[in-house]
Amino acid sequence: MAGYTAEGFERKRFDEILSDKNEAQKTALGPDLNLDPKTPDGQISGLLALSDDQLWQIAEFAVNATSPSNATGATLSNLVQINFIERLEASPTLLVLNNVGVPGVTIPAGQIIREVDGSYTAVTTAAFTFDAFGNAPVAAKLTVDGPIEVAPGVFEDIVTPQADWFSTTNPSIGIVGRLRETDAELRLRRARSTGTNSQNMIDSLIGNLANLPGMLDANVIQNRGDTVDSNGLAGHSFEAIVTGGDSNQIAQTIWNNFPFGIGIQGTTSGIAIDKQGILQTVPFTRTTEVPMYMTLDIHKRPGYPADGDSTIKANVVAYADGTLIEGRGFGTGDDVIYTELYTPVNTVPNLDIVDMRVGRVDPPPAGTANTDITLRERSVFDVSRITVTGV
Repeated sequence: MAGYTAEGFERKRFDEILSDKNEAQKTALGPDLNLDPKTPDGQISGLLALSDDQLWQIAEFAVNATSPSNATGATLSNLVQINFIERLEASPTLLVLNNVGVPGVTIPAGQIIREVDGSYTAVTTAAFTFDAFGNAPVAAKLTVDGPIEVAPGVFEDIVTPQADWFSTTNPSIGIVGRLRETDAELRLRRARSTGTNSQNMIDSLIGNLANLPGMLDANVIQNRGDTVDSNGLAGHSFEAIVTGGDSNQIAQTIWNNFPFGIGIQGTTSGIAIDKQGILQTVPFTRTTEVPMYMTLDIHKRPGYPADGDSTIKANVVAYADGTLIEGRGFGTGDDVIYTELYTPVNTVPNLDIVDMRVGRVDPPPAGTANTDITLRERSVFDVSRITVTGV
């Protein structure tokens, strides 16, 4: 039954509405009434049904607007503010430039630099003054948004030359930008961020880490005992294990949220600033990415989509990332469960799975067993490592 029930809201569809309108007209005016869509009476039923259908759509939209799992667009952006997060807008890749020029000379902000091959340009975000040795660092950003990777030493052409500015270069890779966060990405980040305001400090730390820009996954393991445990954690210590994110932002978040009085472990580190303005080195661990390989032999029945192969690959990657089905996927430390991968494959209609093999080794993938992933690892699926063959 259409409407709001204990199971949720179900919208009445246009064909049901039109059928009800036609039945009502025939009840009032006689069963022989001609309601063909080309007749005046049929046109009247169609117009009334269309108006009601629009009202049902508005009602469905209003109901969905209360659920992060169903809301979309601006409604979802407004809804997640309840969890103290905002949709991430598109941003450009950031660079640090090293400049050489005449000591003491200041170059104003807004200078344009270009890659040596002319692919991208960047603009300086602040003025910079050459020191006594003629050196000056400055931040810059690409003039376009998106996840554009920049290699070291490629920004050397000065588009807006100044007489006292001799050269520029980017000695390190850039901090990669991003496209505007999609609805699926925002839902996943909201789900991972719900522990931000938790009274449990570990849960709170995980939530705050997950909410950082560019963070793909975050987990925290701890040892409450007195001696080193099986995970290599010292007694009374914890370890943050992250994928993505800026090292210094991660360090600052850990510093702001770590449980008082216990140790911190990790294989890398970032710099945080404490309340007294003192720099603190904060350890954490970046996950070891485990490339996953997959081969799939399928029988393609009539009606199999022309883009079915590429859709399967994309859906497998999205499922593993947790963006295809909310609450499903493989995060840090999660074993890759073989049978779960039937789900994204079977989203494409008119196929029969003949053989599916998944694993770390290529070629061929390990087989039909689950793939063990350690606490400090994260499986990574990519369309380039998925092969779909019709048999």
